[in-house]
Amino acid sequence: MDQTVNARALQVASARSLQEVLKPLGAAFEATTGTPVDYFFGPVGTVQQRLDAGAAADVIILSDSVIAALASAGRVVDASRRPVGRVGIMLAAREGAPAPDISTPDLFRQALLSARAIACSDPAIGGSAGTHFAALLRQFGIEDAVRGKLLKRSSGVKTAEAVASGEAEIGITLLPEMLSVKGVYPAAPLPDALQKFTTYVAAVATACAKPDTAAAFIRAAADPGLAGSWRAAGVEPL
Repeated sequence: MDQTVNARALQVASARSLQEVLKPLGAAFEATTGTPVDYFFGPVGTVQQRLDAGAAADVIILSDSVIAALASAGRVVDASRRPVGRVGIMLAAREGAPAPDISTPDLFRQALLSARAIACSDPAIGGSAGTHFAALLRQFGIEDAVRGKLLKRSSGVKTAEAVASGEAEIGITLLPEMLSVKGVYPAAPLPDALQKFTTYVAAVATACAKPDTAAAFIRAAADPGLAGSWRAAGVEPL
């Protein structure tokens, strides 16, 4: 994100899972307010690293835990925080292939042990699904058993693409990340006992030079009238 590209634009740093709704929202916001919107999308960890390195942002939309940490550090306006939506982790399967039964933790564990190859987001990039999946493998005690068949990818979209191509038999990622990928479908959510929802929260950056405009953008993103669009994109509106 480089404010020299368009100094008039509102700079928005956001988790990639929200881009299918935020991109058209940006166009509508410009049409209404005259202020263009520039985005930087990426896995939560990647966006956080870029912000830590000094990238400029007026609005930041990341997981609730990251936004809380930024508020504690005085980097976002605490009173501006507003939940946008939440997403769960899903098992992705190739179109036409049967979905394994993962309705219980034991069945999910067995599906992982039985799979030929498993695609997932690399936990090193800090994505929500990848880090949680790595923790589940440790919880199950099967890290060594599945290490050789894990295909670690740079994003949830790349994870879904590995399944669609047949490179991986199954994939683990957030629902919005797979919906735009042809040849793959959301087979099942993780069992309730293992599920981890990521709640995304928007906030105005403390350094924002146009806080009123930033706050207006957040109100637009959280508008109840946008609920249908969020659901279609795999996000549960809040």
